[in-house]
Amino acid sequence: MNKELIKISSALIADGENFLQHIVDNNMDTLFLSVADGKYPKDIYFEFPESIVLDRVDFFTNHPTNDDGKITKYEILYKNSSSAKEWRSIYVSNTYSSKGIRIAKFEPILAKNMCLRIHASSSKKVAINNIEFYIREDLKEKLLEIFEDIDCKKIIESYSLKDIREFKINNKDYNFIGELCEVGKYIRLNGAIETVKTIKIQGVEKDISAEEFFENLKSNKPLVITPLNIFVEKQRELLLVTDKSTDIYIINEIGKDIIWKKERLGKGMNIIYSKDISGDLYLINNRVDLEMVVYNPIEKTNFKLGDNRFSQVLKDENLDKNIFVAGKSFNASLSKKWIVENFNESEFIQSIENLDTVLDYIYFLMERTDVYSENIVPFKTFFIQGKSIDREASYEKVDLGSYLSFANSPEKFFNKNIQNIINEDFCNVIRELFINENIVGVEVSKVFKFLLKQELYIRYLRIQPEVEDVTLNIWSKIRLVHGTERLIPKLIRGVIEPTLDNLVLVASQILERNLSIYFKEVYSLSEETIQGCEKYPSLHVDINWITYENQREYQLEEVRRFNEILRRNQ
Repeated sequence: MNKELIKISSALIADGENFLQHIVDNNMDTLFLSVADGKYPKDIYFEFPESIVLDRVDFFTNHPTNDDGKITKYEILYKNSSSAKEWRSIYVSNTYSSKGIRIAKFEPILAKNMCLRIHASSSKKVAINNIEFYIREDLKEKLLEIFEDIDCKKIIESYSLKDIREFKINNKDYNFIGELCEVGKYIRLNGAIETVKTIKIQGVEKDISAEEFFENLKSNKPLVITPLNIFVEKQRELLLVTDKSTDIYIINEIGKDIIWKKERLGKGMNIIYSKDISGDLYLINNRVDLEMVVYNPIEKTNFKLGDNRFSQVLKDENLDKNIFVAGKSFNASLSKKWIVENFNESEFIQSIENLDTVLDYIYFLMERTDVYSENIVPFKTFFIQGKSIDREASYEKVDLGSYLSFANSPEKFFNKNIQNIINEDFCNVIRELFINENIVGVEVSKVFKFLLKQELYIRYLRIQPEVEDVTLNIWSKIRLVHGTERLIPKLIRGVIEPTLDNLVLVASQILERNLSIYFKEVYSLSEETIQGCEKYPSLHVDINWITYENQREYQLEEVRRFNEILRRNQ
């Protein structure tokens, strides 16, 4: 290939007369050198006069007098007119310390354009003396056996579907040939590729597994569902390319139950064909960072703050469909008709912020904030509106995780008035998700669930929830004596056994008061627990005297009596 015919371009600015064209002039004594620029990555683009098959790229990074521009880490990406209409990465280098030759070997690809992406270099400059592209003429000839031209957009008409399949099998050692054949077959069956959409998804799990993470938090695992904003039609092929293997889900219906069909995607080219159902495309509990390219997508409008305008929700005339609403800490499936009938734009945005605010507070209460930031990308609580035939809000658990269904009463979790979110149904289902009684035990989970409800009532309604259970009434008063919302996270962090004995002991340690005396008539504590609690003095003011309204006076009186006793003993 005559390198002088290659079109080369970059946003990098040449230092003096060290122009870009020197990269392809076959002269090792000349070089391209950019001026210093702290921004990375730095891209240099090559457009070939025609598509080529290649499996290696070499270049030299060698400033004659110093290390300026020495490329220490780089990546190679490519595009073509068929199987890679968007940039695809084919090679990422190690980190180099010395200047000189850089060799990138990779599986054969078909490329019309190539990008040399520099991720690190000396002096914030880029220096390249020469570049070589290693072309595979033998593989080019193979492609021309089945395609009309080397752009590989169209398979020769005389090739039947059986012939295409056999050609793929005969060339199974070359993945790129298989991908090109799939694209050619897709075009024959479905028409030309008119649009391409690239989707980038962030994985949810980082340093530890979800199972270990939620066991440590004494919590149930939520269903982590990510919409791809793509609709899959029944009995129609969808062509897509992924950079990693993953599972993908076609969700046909989100009512009280979620009806889905799972498809396995391999790295590279994939064809999705759903014989039985149409539906929206989702990832569920995706663990890896993923890039996906979808050909001829039927796009679905969903709403994410910062990505969409409220007017886009109204654009689709079909108001019978549900829309996916994404907040910072939640995802929700809501009726488009219900949204249009009940919200203007500011009220809709406010409702998203209200639910995020409440969930962030629950994360704080349940001792999640630090753990999330250190170990995991936040799992989002999944809410669904439900149907009118559903009788009550419910906590639903499936193999992949848990979600909350609201019996066609979405106003109980999605509301422009934050006080209206704190209702009996919301508190009942949210605490089922955040507190796993299989880990903390039935009795301890009962206490935690009540304390969570109490904190939400105090924070947002400024009232104490009604309580008839004698044991829970004692715990409600212990919270008031403690005086702050930090009681729950301290208890969660301190409990090491799923028993009320351990919980009472931990609470006594937190308040530094003997609380065992209040449980003797309602619960049989062990002697060991009682002795552990008796290391601390009793409350100087009877706990039964405290109420939500007089808690400030109670705490002042407790401190006054404590100081009085202290003075007497001096």
